Amino acid sequence: GGGGGGAASIPAERANASKAIAIDPSSIEAKLRKGENRTFLLKITNNQDKPVAARFELSGASAGFITLDSDGLYLTRRAGGSLLMQIAIQASALPGSYEGELAVIANASRIAVPVKIEVLPQAFAEKSVRVEVFSKSVQQNGTLRYRLLLANIEQGTELEVIETVAADGSGNEVSRRQYQETASAVIERELSTTGLPAGRYLLTVSVAADGEEYATADSFEVSLQLLTSEMITALVYGLLGVLAALGGYKGYTRYRTYLTKKLTFIPARAALLPSKGLWVGQIAESGKKAFLAPEDLATHVITAGSTGSGKTVAAMAVVEELLKTKVPVVVFDPTAQWTGFVKKCMDSNMLTKYQKFGMKDDDAHSFEGMIYEVENPKVNIDFKKYMNPGEITIFTLNKLKPGQYDIAVKSIVDSIFSKGWEESGSLRLLIVFDEVHRLLERYGGKGGYIALERAAREFRKWGIGIIMVSQVLADFKEALKGNVMTEIQMHTKSMEDIQRCAEKYGAEYSNRVTKESVGIGMVQNPKYNKGQPWFVEFRPLHHNPHKISAEEMEQYRRFAGKLAAIEKEIQLLAKKADTSDVELEFKLAGEKLKSGAFRMAEFYIESIENSIKALRRK
Repeated sequence: GGGGGGAASIPAERANASKAIAIDPSSIEAKLRKGENRTFLLKITNNQDKPVAARFELSGASAGFITLDSDGLYLTRRAGGSLLMQIAIQASALPGSYEGELAVIANASRIAVPVKIEVLPQAFAEKSVRVEVFSKSVQQNGTLRYRLLLANIEQGTELEVIETVAADGSGNEVSRRQYQETASAVIERELSTTGLPAGRYLLTVSVAADGEEYATADSFEVSLQLLTSEMITALVYGLLGVLAALGGYKGYTRYRTYLTKKLTFIPARAALLPSKGLWVGQIAESGKKAFLAPEDLATHVITAGSTGSGKTVAAMAVVEELLKTKVPVVVFDPTAQWTGFVKKCMDSNMLTKYQKFGMKDDDAHSFEGMIYEVENPKVNIDFKKYMNPGEITIFTLNKLKPGQYDIAVKSIVDSIFSKGWEESGSLRLLIVFDEVHRLLERYGGKGGYIALERAAREFRKWGIGIIMVSQVLADFKEALKGNVMTEIQMHTKSMEDIQRCAEKYGAEYSNRVTKESVGIGMVQNPKYNKGQPWFVEFRPLHHNPHKISAEEMEQYRRFAGKLAAIEKEIQLLAKKADTSDVELEFKLAGEKLKSGAFRMAEFYIESIENSIKALRRK
């Protein structure tokens, strides 16, 4: 909302009037109907020879319709950043014109971007998809990053995407790829330019959702690679030879410093990092395997990053490895994305990364688990019932109303405290809370993180670990962060998180966090690397990274309900009849359901129901 009270004394400039900070576009105008939404990308460039911290403020009548993906940006010298602005018109909004501004405040400047929104009468909300490349020019054998901006397509919708690249002018298609995605306001992807000759190309993306198809395109240019890898290798060896001939220790150390600065990430000494345990990927730019120690999960983990940074996939990689060690995992999932654990990976984008990490196509597999829907936030869960070795239990919370996530988290934590737990020196259960930033007041929460603070303090003595997944890290109070020993910071646009990183570890780390590609995270645990962070490229997943279909979810709900009723019936019959055969079939039915074999599960359930009828007649 509003804003501007304390900023009134700062002279306002029109966007791009200042040479120090440039904003594109310099104004925003949107005509939307009630119920529609649209996302705008603003590019903010720092033209100064010094870094600058920019913060954003909204004011005026238009502010009530606007959501920003960040409160500010940390811009290094002569570099740029981006801000996503989503305009959403509530169904209750009155038609009319709403004007205001977005203020970009940097040092002593306050740059105003006028925002004018015209709300049109209610009509069918037009759905659209727009593709936008991050950079119009990319080198041969490089990587082109692009984003899909979705408007009025319900988040969580399964998307079928076809990506084609054609030579601009001739129209000859040079590559085609098909993959699945889950709808969100912004989706970021990558494609390789290896093998593409220098020239202009057209990227076309076709998206199918709910029976409708949307096509969008953007152009880019592939430029010549001035130095091939062979030439670079030859130059490096030549320079090393000169240094060796001179015998100059000073020259050698300067050269090492030069190489370090050229690296995207700060190198870490492998000897100071975990050398075994949970294999989660590679130490960035080294090719060496990266591990997390299982015992460190008992002192909890938080993984944070912007939407699309790969924070949830990073947490999933940790969970996959832990399940292999037969430790049970319970997940509380407001997005239903974790339900994909019960299906093997079929995502082409994920599978193409297998080879880089030494994985084979046969490594794609599902995990045994059960899925339950939570519709009442005051849920009471008997966790000991779900502590089955190597199994994952997923409680979906996507049916809860806004604001009920706080109540659910408090109820879940209270459920654990209500049970009698013996102290344990080893990890016996891992609990995952996704989307925990929803517990913060700025995201509409009502302080539910207080329950997490209590959990983080007490659970470790019982051998219960927690993984929390969040869009932000800095906003959580020190009472929570002080009890979470492992932090994984993925790419972020949060000004607070970038500043926190700079203050805690130095600008060289905070600058690199803003440049991380999807799937790369900065890991820190005071036990390792002399307390300094290190960078990990997380491996692709074995399981399906997308949520299961609504039809499959309904089958889980229906069969799980039947098994729960059958279990109670067996307990009653066991008092007066021999139920050993029925109990065996019940166990088999549960195993089939956990592995996603619905037909076999249904077969056993029908057999059990017939057996129970026969026992009743005796």
